[in-house]
Amino acid sequence: MLRFIVNPVAGRVGCEKLFERLKPILAACRTPYEVVVSDHAGGVAPLAKAAVEAGASGVVVVGGDGTVTEAARVLANTGVPLGIIPGGTGNDLAVTLGIPKEAEAALYVVLKGYSREMDAGSINGDFFVNIAGTGFDVLVVQNVAKFKRVLTGLAGYGAAVILSILKTQPKHIKFETPEGVFERDVLLIAVANGRYFGGGMQVAPLANPYDGLLDVCVVNSVPRWKIPVLLKRFVKGRHLIFPFTEYFKTPWIKLDSDPDTVFNYDGEIGGAVPAELKILPGALRVFVEEG
Repeated sequence: MLRFIVNPVAGRVGCEKLFERLKPILAACRTPYEVVVSDHAGGVAPLAKAAVEAGASGVVVVGGDGTVTEAARVLANTGVPLGIIPGGTGNDLAVTLGIPKEAEAALYVVLKGYSREMDAGSINGDFFVNIAGTGFDVLVVQNVAKFKRVLTGLAGYGAAVILSILKTQPKHIKFETPEGVFERDVLLIAVANGRYFGGGMQVAPLANPYDGLLDVCVVNSVPRWKIPVLLKRFVKGRHLIFPFTEYFKTPWIKLDSDPDTVFNYDGEIGGAVPAELKILPGALRVFVEEG
């Protein structure tokens, strides 16, 4: 039996209303299912754990990237597949996995029943499924939180980006990989399993969540006036042409910097330096299109 977990506060549409659109399809297909609603922040994880313990054949989340990550942390290494009905504002992981944006089409992906193992990542032992990094993106996430009370959606995000451009400072990072040790002054570094972050910015256009490697995108320090140009290129994944951008794949990477350095991993702010990031091959089973 499928267990659906609905996050009612994700996205702009309202995921409970989104799920109502799926009920006729489930009824027509005679699919046995149960549905539970997360009623508080952090409520998805215990619901996912209960689904695993109850022997669910799959856990399907209706929500955004935060909802997906919270469920994925519980489902990792259990063999219980994760289904995604995109209901957030960004849905970055769903886009990487080729899951349709339309809820009905995404449901049919789950109902077809094909699943495969995908990679995940860890940062100092903490799980992430999409992207971890530090620098400019951390500043944006922090500023989005500041504006949340007065501005929502694209307006809040845009204001946060502008403030971040004005406030950003280069961060000196020491890198260690299997290839050696080097240092850089960076605008940002993204260590990616998926391709997108920030609601559709293709920061790691070559990332493959099935290849057993992390994709590392380093954007070295640039003048502030270049940042809007860079962000525009990020959307299409065309920033790798810039001479101040470095990109490589690795199974692990260690980062060290100022003691106050924190990371953005799947939208959460935390972590500490020195940080060790590693790929977790095949850690999570997901419902995807076959082929």
